[in-house]
Amino acid sequence: MLLNSPSPVAYVNGRLTNRSKLTLSKNPHCDVADMLQDCVSCAADKLIADAGGPVWEGEGFQALLTSVRAALPETTLAVVRAVEAVLAATQQVEGEIADLRATAVQPAVADIRRQLDALVFRGFVTASGWHRLADLPRYLTGISQRIERLRRDVPRDTINTGTIAYVQEEYQRRLDRLPAGAPVPAALAEVRWMIEELRVSLFAQSLRTAYPVSEKRILRAIDSV
Repeated sequence: MLLNSPSPVAYVNGRLTNRSKLTLSKNPHCDVADMLQDCVSCAADKLIADAGGPVWEGEGFQALLTSVRAALPETTLAVVRAVEAVLAATQQVEGEIADLRATAVQPAVADIRRQLDALVFRGFVTASGWHRLADLPRYLTGISQRIERLRRDVPRDTINTGTIAYVQEEYQRRLDRLPAGAPVPAALAEVRWMIEELRVSLFAQSLRTAYPVSEKRILRAIDSV
């Protein structure tokens, strides 16, 4: 259900500081307007889900439409605030990656780049969803901590990178078995985020994971789908 009213964007623009606008301007979208529409879509998805899901007919539809429209500007602003934190952390990581020039760390850099590109991309706000946005800064902080440790212990990073590569390959193998065009089952989609939590546990132990996670737990989750 798409709501293309410009009022949420105008509401948000009127409440952003110049510093916030600068942070938000450095995004993977086409421009700030494109990014803000992504935030509006994410906010609408949240409100619809909170109301119990889409309603397509009769009074229920009108009631849902009215409630979502009323709450959309403020909810969009909350989404934008969360996205601002994500983009600020992303910009810090980008600067730290740029300083990694030694040949020995390039395999790690390639893995970090793949992770970053999978977390922050055009459309990442709606794709991640409201309930995941709060996790993204923690994952990005995990990358920063990984980079700090990488400079001191390349062999350990190499071992951990191998662990991540293995579970990702198993996850992708399971995805490839789905019929063409079929939706990804929720339990299998959750594995993608379990792998992010595993990265935190391997590369940034000082950060807390959202739940207990390990290579074995992820492989069991893949097998159970």
